[in-house]
Amino acid sequence: PCGTPRARPGAEVPAAGAKSYAYKIELSFTPRTLEKLRELGEKVTISNFYHGMADPGAAAKAETMGQISFGDNAMQVEPANQIVRVSVSPFDPAKLKDIEGGPRLLINVFTARKATPDNLLDCGSYDDDLAKAEAAPIPIACDLIEPEILVEPEAPAPLGYP
Repeated sequence: PCGTPRARPGAEVPAAGAKSYAYKIELSFTPRTLEKLRELGEKVTISNFYHGMADPGAAAKAETMGQISFGDNAMQVEPANQIVRVSVSPFDPAKLKDIEGGPRLLINVFTARKATPDNLLDCGSYDDDLAKAEAAPIPIACDLIEPEILVEPEAPAPLGYP
């Protein structure tokens, strides 16, 4: 299953001809992770946050950690090794002028918390230029947070001991 969410629009409408963005996420899971999520009937959330680092002249407009936000979106997918396509509406050109360099993308992946209140996943993340994300699929690998417990067979007692 693939999704094509759109970033939440800002208060201002982007100018005609403004650039929209698209990228792919290559989502992969260990076999034990797929088994556990399917057993629980749990979905996976992909959270996408679009931002840029404020230009020194626009520092007063910055939000958290000196960033200017362009929006975010979250999408839920079935737990499966898959390529997820994401399309993003154009960003506000006025905000683009307030950042150094181009827009950035932060991706986090976690359980949707439909079957359990806790996140069960330990996934990679992405925090880099959006242009790099458009160039090639972004690999994000997931495993269970709980460690895999390997049970070793008990060694037989030495001769002469019960």
